[in-house]
Amino acid sequence: MSLSVKHGAASLDVALPEDATVAALQLELERLTTVMTRKQKLIFKGKVLVASQCLRDVGVTSGSKLMLLVAE
Repeated sequence: MSLSVKHGAASLDVALPEDATVAALQLELERLTTVMTRKQKLIFKGKVLVASQCLRDVGVTSGSKLMLLVAE
């Protein structure tokens, strides 16, 4: 699946398997942004995603847009 992740002023395009978890997305985002996974907060439709969740179980599909916030 192809996702768009907003991080500050940047919009990152990420490709992941259909059965990927939030943790897998966080690892890919760490590679792209150098923001460590433990400092990442991913938001989808107003809800914070939990690392153990499967992306499709929370309604994330190809073309979905998420927001990445950095927790200090």
